[in-house]
Amino acid sequence: MQTRERRAVTKRVFATLLTVLATSLSACAVLPQLDRRPLYQQLGGVEGIDRLADRFVRELAADPDVRSHFEGIDARRFRSQLAAHLCEVADGPCTYDGDSMLEVHRGMDIDQRAFNATVESLIRAMESLRISVPAQNRLLARLAPMHADIVTSRAKGRYPSLDAPAAASEDR
Repeated sequence: MQTRERRAVTKRVFATLLTVLATSLSACAVLPQLDRRPLYQQLGGVEGIDRLADRFVRELAADPDVRSHFEGIDARRFRSQLAAHLCEVADGPCTYDGDSMLEVHRGMDIDQRAFNATVESLIRAMESLRISVPAQNRLLARLAPMHADIVTSRAKGRYPSLDAPAAASEDR
């Protein structure tokens, strides 16, 4: 009788282990896979980048923190150059033939607050187009080094803790 009981217990334990293993394996099957496509493709190619540029321009126009920086510009040219720049940054086939970021932003007196508001507008545009967070992060990481060429004013920004290093370096 003890042998039969042991076999029954062993069968139940084995069945439980198989159930746990099968459940674990099926859970792994639904985990999202890392998108290894080029960033250009993750953004939707030329059409996706055009949609992003359109949405981003609308976000900028609606944002009181940055709207004034765009008064009097040629909106069509800006949008076209923006799309070409985003496409090139994403390793697409486009060529940005505009001025450097330093030249484009010279004299605009852009402070950290306006820069942060612009980044937030870009994020809202990407979210509204349902661009994946990893693709958003990749694009933002490629754009981030341009910060030094764009922010030219030392005015207090939206995130004072980020402004502190700049203020501290002025004291040296």
